[in-house]
Amino acid sequence: MKWWLLQSCVVISGLAGPVAFAQGKAGGPPGGGRGPSPEEQQRAVNAKQWGDNIEKVRAQAPPPPLPTIRFPTENEKLVARLRMAEDPKKELAQYLDKLWKDAKEAPARKVALDGIWRDAEKPKWARAAIEDYYRKHADGAELRQPPQQQLAPTPPPPAPATTVTASPSASAKP
Repeated sequence: MKWWLLQSCVVISGLAGPVAFAQGKAGGPPGGGRGPSPEEQQRAVNAKQWGDNIEKVRAQAPPPPLPTIRFPTENEKLVARLRMAEDPKKELAQYLDKLWKDAKEAPARKVALDGIWRDAEKPKWARAAIEDYYRKHADGAELRQPPQQQLAPTPPPPAPATTVTASPSASAKP
């Protein structure tokens, strides 16, 4: 039995020897026993230094802001429903009645209707209907003031004309 064990050890060491030699001195660094070149060592040092600096800056940076979730307002929901409503003008009038009743004072009513006026830009008729509703319920007051037209600056008045009269001696020769 010992003979068989001895033969197995010789065969295994015979096979492992050339593989270790091909790898360069069994267990040594690749490249036949030489260490990395000075250039490679400098690259490794620079990479570590830059990596550390980048990680420090990354750690100091504030986290990105969380996305804001914006839910539609009641006015925006109504404007979206108007597009598919069977009678959109009636539905708008009902909503405006509700806003008018909920707001007890005149400034609050104006703010409420102005808010829906700003949100209702898509159906072209909606803004006009809101303004008419406010005018009707607020005794003729305007919901929004018309934009002031910029007048062109008036030119300065012309300078007084000076009349040049010819002297009689210059025009008449004897």
